[in-house]
Amino acid sequence: MDSSVRDDVEPVPASNPDPAPAPGAPGASLAKWQFRPGQSGNLAGRPKGLTSEVQRRAGKNGKKLVEGLFLIAYGTPEQREKHFGEPVHVNTKERLIAINQLLDRGWGRPAALIGLETGPTLLTLLANVTGRTAERSD
Repeated sequence: MDSSVRDDVEPVPASNPDPAPAPGAPGASLAKWQFRPGQSGNLAGRPKGLTSEVQRRAGKNGKKLVEGLFLIAYGTPEQREKHFGEPVHVNTKERLIAINQLLDRGWGRPAALIGLETGPTLLTLLANVTGRTAERSD
């Protein structure tokens, strides 16, 4: 039996249920709420035209968006009002958020580094147990 399917849980009906596959077909043993092979988990997906609409309004290269973030981070109240068309008051937290967004978009997020400490070598451990000096013959 497939361990990912639980008998004690009632499947939640999908908002847009597909007809069940024929017995023996791929995905036939899956519950109604489980993904079927080749089926997207987000059936509606990103709304069509969203990317093109954002680019149309903000410019293909996002210049308006970057300028807005820059003004939130470093601009004067007068510069922000001119850009946004109304007074925009920002606090330190909002400035830091804008700076972080600019850094992430301009240089990418920093890689997560995992610090690994190196311990004693096997040769050193054996030398400690036997009472001898650790000598390597590389």
